[in-house]
Amino acid sequence: MEEVDKLRSYLRRAVTDAQELRERVRELEESAREPIAVVGVGCRFPGGVTSPEDLWHVVSQGAAVQRLFTHASTLYSELSIFALALVIEEVNDQLQREIVRDERVQPLVRQVCRLHVVEEARHVGFARSELLHAAARSSATRLAFQRELTAVSAFVALGQRIHRDVYRAVGLDPVRARREARGNPHYRETLRWSGEKLVAFLEDVGMIGPWQRHWWRRAGLLR
Repeated sequence: MEEVDKLRSYLRRAVTDAQELRERVRELEESAREPIAVVGVGCRFPGGVTSPEDLWHVVSQGAAVQRLFTHASTLYSELSIFALALVIEEVNDQLQREIVRDERVQPLVRQVCRLHVVEEARHVGFARSELLHAAARSSATRLAFQRELTAVSAFVALGQRIHRDVYRAVGLDPVRARREARGNPHYRETLRWSGEKLVAFLEDVGMIGPWQRHWWRRAGLLR
C-alpha cells in the first residue's frame, strides 16, 4: 500500500509539473513572435572527428569513432541517462530563464535563450516522466547502483560545464579561473539555486539518497 501511495504521489507531481511546463511553453511561444536571424551553427563532434568533412566521412562510410567511455553503454540505464539529462538541462534552464527576464541583457542573447527554453521544456517534461516510470519499476538493487552512478557522473559533468578555452579566450589562466569561480560564494549560491527544483524532484523519485548527498554537495547542488 505504501508503494501505491508513493507512486500516486509521484504521478500527481508529474501531472503538476507537466501542466506548469505547458503553461511556460505557451507563455514563451506567445512572447517569441519576433523574427530572428541565424548567425551561427555549432555542434559537438564524436570522438576523433574534428571537422564537418570528417563527420561526413564517418556517416557516409560507416567509419568507427573513438569512445570516451568504452563500457558506458553497459553501465548507464534509462534511470541514470534521464537523470543526467535533467542535471544538464534544468541547471542551465534556470539561468536562461533569468536571462530572458533581464532587460539589461543584449536582445539577441535573450531571444536565443528564449528559444532554447521553449525547446527544452518539452525535453525536460519527457525526461521527468520517463524517469518517474523507470524508478517505479526498478528493483532496489538496480536503483541503488544507478543512484550512485548518477551522483558521481553529475559531479563530473557539472565540473566541466565551462570549457577551459573560454577562460583562456579572455586572457585568464584556466586552472586558476576555474578554482576562483568554484570558490566564489555568489557562484556557489547561484548553482544551488539553479538546481533546487531538480534536486527536489530527484529526491522524490529516489535518485538521491543519504549515501549520495556528498557527491551532490561536491557538485554544488546541495549545501
